[in-house]
Amino acid sequence: WDSMLPSEAQLLASGRPILRTLHHMRRMERSLLSYDRTAWLEEEAEVLKRMEMRPFGKAGPLIVCLDTSGSMAGVRESLGKALVLESLRQAHRQQRRCYLYAFSGAGQLQEMELDLSVEGLKNLLEFLKCSFSGGTSLDGALEASARRLTEEEAWRNADLLLVTDGELRTPAEDVMGRVDQALQECGARIVGIVLAEAAGGVMEQICTELYITGDPDRTSL
Repeated sequence: WDSMLPSEAQLLASGRPILRTLHHMRRMERSLLSYDRTAWLEEEAEVLKRMEMRPFGKAGPLIVCLDTSGSMAGVRESLGKALVLESLRQAHRQQRRCYLYAFSGAGQLQEMELDLSVEGLKNLLEFLKCSFSGGTSLDGALEASARRLTEEEAWRNADLLLVTDGELRTPAEDVMGRVDQALQECGARIVGIVLAEAAGGVMEQICTELYITGDPDRTSL
């Protein structure tokens, strides 16, 4: 923190939720701009809900689950998609593979793997234009993410990023059982970004880390 550039600190000090969220996203991706140092920085260990097992200094792939339900319509959805796009951009810069799920109600799930070729970017932008605008069920996205973690070797060290407004039903018990098993086996974590004033009980239950933006509809962008 003491080597962070003033421009990054200004984002955090801003009263605008979108700028504070951008700061937290950069910090989560370890991409905050800072001065070079010739010594190491000692930092207190953070106790997480689950044990992480990953090679030192190497970030794994990124699996993103984006809520496109009816309650996300409007400013929330625009902000959510902007955050997802920035996360994917940062992951690509760090040479991390990325997979994106867009979800809404039961049976409403779209997916694509990120390819930042010209054609891949066109496909991504078209993908982000789509919204289900239905109900909200996490089951499909969580099940698909758990399968990708456990059944595909290249994704076993992935992090999960969940972007939603927090208006969620509790996932089915068997789904959460498979997710918990996948997280424990693979040393993965679920990072949640909630576009609302409060995270809600479901997000607090399933996420390893939580970031809350405040209600975008109450703040001018």
